[in-house]
Amino acid sequence: LRNSSSMAVAPCDVRGKVLGDWKAGTAAVLSNPADIVRAHAALRRKYGWLMWLFDVGSRLGGKFNKRAYVSFHVVSAVSPE
Repeated sequence: LRNSSSMAVAPCDVRGKVLGDWKAGTAAVLSNPADIVRAHAALRRKYGWLMWLFDVGSRLGGKFNKRAYVSFHVVSAVSPE
């Protein structure tokens, strides 16, 4: 992402089998502290106790402040390669 903000995403199952159409978009690593706080809060709301558990493990391992948060913006459909 630091070299190119282009991306393509598609819905898939847990094994990675593509289940829908590909969509093109852009992505960026968040650097604004307010955006990072908002992203982490959204993850806590969605994953609840599981996110809390990962936070504890991350803090114990010294990696909590080294996390990267990414923003995605889907813009259009693309044909698969």
